[in-house]
Amino acid sequence: MSASFSERHGYRELEPEITIREDAPDFLRYHIAKTARDCQLSATAIRTIVCGVLLEAPDPSNWSEYPNIWDEVLGLLRECAWYKVYDVAEALWRSFETRPDKQQQFEAELNRVFHEKGIGWELKNPEGIVFRGDETFAIATQQAVEAFAETFSHIGRPSNWMFSG
Repeated sequence: MSASFSERHGYRELEPEITIREDAPDFLRYHIAKTARDCQLSATAIRTIVCGVLLEAPDPSNWSEYPNIWDEVLGLLRECAWYKVYDVAEALWRSFETRPDKQQQFEAELNRVFHEKGIGWELKNPEGIVFRGDETFAIATQQAVEAFAETFSHIGRPSNWMFSG
């Protein structure tokens, strides 16, 4: 697939401020499913993954890919809790592990949505979806991770426990 006009000519808007963290707007819910479809997953395969994550049974009366199964996928994503949408995105992304080109395509497209729409998450290999923020946020979260790791690195050594002598 060829690059868009704006990509070919280097036009893009400034990245918007992060305004979305604990939410999954409708455009994101739709775009996750569309991106999986663009990466050559069938509506049935997408439904299998979505139902697995959401602990739902596929609707047996839906047997045609379009519009029935596709509409079922979109309905399931529309109705689930916001954080489950991110679980679904990770599961779809991981389903491409044997197809690195498609996994990278899914990752790049989802990250484009996150960045262009001010969503404070990022899909990173191999972690999955992680916090994203400005430089101050990145430094603060890195320091928090390091402090957490330091604290828990001592737990395994009895000499650091309060009852040691």
